[in-house]
Amino acid sequence: MLTQDQIIEAKRIVAKAVENYSPERQTAFRILSAFRHEIAALRRKGAGFKAIADVLRSANVSVSIPTISRFCHDTPGLAQAKPKAVKPAPAAKATKPATKSPPRTGKPLSAQRNVLGDLPDGPRIADLSNL
Repeated sequence: MLTQDQIIEAKRIVAKAVENYSPERQTAFRILSAFRHEIAALRRKGAGFKAIADVLRSANVSVSIPTISRFCHDTPGLAQAKPKAVKPAPAAKATKPATKSPPRTGKPLSAQRNVLGDLPDGPRIADLSNL
């Protein structure tokens, strides 16, 4: 069991740790914020997160691609690069129906199948000679 003096000392240590605590993400963002204008210029020119990370690494700034992505999404004005031109999709060709539908006679479907004459009654079983 802790004595009153030990509890006071523990509270002092915890309070000091809280005062000095800085999450790793904010540390990385603090470093990246020094390059905010350069990152914005790269994004306006269409640079992706990988290209920006490579440029920063060449300047001896150790940063990951996900960190660059989070920084750009969390910082106003950096979220989107210049949009790429999108080619229009080719028009789809009209397709013909594969089979001819039975004539409409007002009869139930089972009776309409017998009108065609080529469909036997009962379950459909594959004819192996046609495969």
